[in-house]
Amino acid sequence: MALGDVVNTVIDITARMDKEAYIRATVNSIIRSIASLRDFPETLVEAPVTVSGTATAYIIPLAADFRKVAYLRPSNVFAFLTEITPKRAMLNGREVVNCFYRSGNNLVVRIQVAHMTTILAYGYYAHPAALVGDGETNWVLDNYQDVIIDLLSAKVLRVTGDESGANALEKGVALRVQEIIADSAISNGVIGASNGAG
Repeated sequence: MALGDVVNTVIDITARMDKEAYIRATVNSIIRSIASLRDFPETLVEAPVTVSGTATAYIIPLAADFRKVAYLRPSNVFAFLTEITPKRAMLNGREVVNCFYRSGNNLVVRIQVAHMTTILAYGYYAHPAALVGDGETNWVLDNYQDVIIDLLSAKVLRVTGDESGANALEKGVALRVQEIIADSAISNGVIGASNGAG
């Protein structure tokens, strides 16, 4: 299903052709919210970063689609760096090393001298690109079109004063959102893992 199909379906459900601009303005925020429910493999971007080999602190500019770090490590070490907050960058007057933190639109990476490198293995989770044209689609829309349609329809109903219709749609969507999150637990082995009983 493409963006234009979603817009037309929501207009059909709500009978509010006058809300087409609102639907188009809202659809990408819903897609982005769904993509942020868990760490979907479709959103993983692996982007090794070349850095100066003589420094122990590096600055990595964040991509425009950056959501959160998946992993970060010196390419010559098989240990991941720890994410900290900027407040934790100093401990007892000394710089904390083998860590990284976000500072504005950058990641600050601190590595001990023994682990200096020219390449950092880096992966991050990205927000999906915004859909603009009627024929455009993406993996979120392909996999969760029913959730997107119901959420958009609920939003249209709510802004037009139909609270009960909006609430009914949102109630059904809430269950599906929990299924999306639970599916993550299953795929990560948290649910359904063998307990040795059988």
